[in-house]
Amino acid sequence: MPALLDKVREPGMLESLREAVREIFGVYVDRDRPDPWQVAREIVQLGPSAVEPLLDCLGDGDENVVGSAARALGRLGDARAGPPLVTLLTTGATDCRRAAAEGLGLLGHREAVPALIDALASEAPWEAFAGVVGLGAVASPEAVEALKRVRRRGDGEPRSSAQEAIGRIRRHAQGAPGVTEPRP
Repeated sequence: MPALLDKVREPGMLESLREAVREIFGVYVDRDRPDPWQVAREIVQLGPSAVEPLLDCLGDGDENVVGSAARALGRLGDARAGPPLVTLLTTGATDCRRAAAEGLGLLGHREAVPALIDALASEAPWEAFAGVVGLGAVASPEAVEALKRVRRRGDGEPRSSAQEAIGRIRRHAQGAPGVTEPRP
């Protein structure tokens, strides 16, 4: 893996990041279940210069590439990723929407709150869960009522995560240490 990362860091080679993302993902395909977060961690090692090529990867036809790019963009924390991830959250394929919610949560992108609240209404528990996680990370007080509705629905993991997200939002509102300020 380090040789691939060195190759992509060379001047003029960053344009080939889409292929690098595919290659990084390919390393994990041979396992029973690839870990999309591990793929994102590998890509993040490319640093801030990877943001533009990763934004381009959001339009790739391979959902694994799109998901890995969305998660990596969230981890990189560049605000430019916010609007494209919101679009992906509302228009992407199912797995891509989940990755977009996760990326937006990592970004703490406040403009994503309405789209993340909409994700809570999904019948798919994992999609609602991704929305809950995103809202908890953004720590927006306007999400509390929607999170309470998820908590009352009783959908297992989304329910318990909604309670955690509400607690995080309350701690953030009280200025508790360890609760970071979301990015604009």
